[in-house]
Amino acid sequence: MGQSIHVDILHHMDPNTTGPSQRAQLWIRVPQPDAVKVRSALSGFSSSMDLLNGQRDEVFLRVVRASEYLIGVTGPRRANPGF
Repeated sequence: MGQSIHVDILHHMDPNTTGPSQRAQLWIRVPQPDAVKVRSALSGFSSSMDLLNGQRDEVFLRVVRASEYLIGVTGPRRANPGF
């Protein structure tokens, strides 16, 4: 049987509302014991999805940065996400 993992959504950026030059972003926080499992699951995800204009597009997830401390993800070296 599967196991649930607590996930906090910290930030979501939709390129449809922020401009076409931006990529969609989702920042999450997970408990330290589950971090390796979540990173492995997200890094290997790919799928195709129907877009609003009727076309299909490939979707890939990528982990950009992971840290035990939130400041490690949102610190000064992180690009300004617009919030």
